[in-house]
Amino acid sequence: MLSAAELRPLAEIVDYDGLIAAMRARAAERKLALSAGENAIVAGLPDKYLPKLIGTNPVRRLGMASLGAVLGVLGAKLILVADEEAERKFSSRLKRHNPNLVRSGTETQLAQRHAQRMGRKGARSRWAKTTPEERSEVARKLNKLRWDRPKIVEVKRAAT
Repeated sequence: MLSAAELRPLAEIVDYDGLIAAMRARAAERKLALSAGENAIVAGLPDKYLPKLIGTNPVRRLGMASLGAVLGVLGAKLILVADEEAERKFSSRLKRHNPNLVRSGTETQLAQRHAQRMGRKGARSRWAKTTPEERSEVARKLNKLRWDRPKIVEVKRAAT
């Protein structure tokens, strides 16, 4: 992690349009050809996809997959910092978190185990209500699936 003295801020970004403008400026600073398909491929994006994201007239938006790729090809990273002015502006109107209303992880695990138990109970009940012919048909289908599965064959190489 870099210290604050080692950081070289490229832009101050407060919205999506500012992010795109900053990325465009960084691409210009690095003299990257956005329209070159090779640059998109180097980033791990489809051919000629960079101009669709950060070109003059973007037709696509940055998403979970493309954000990291674009930042990588631009040689940049995002750092989240506190904005004291925004904190003062909004803090009086924000509802605070009540830790008493939050579930812990153990309750989620208990709920999952309970759901599994109930599922097994329902499956047994459903199976008990089927006729012997229906059970035989289900068993036949399951056996067919099992036997139709491809076999794993081990291939041994000869010593060379």
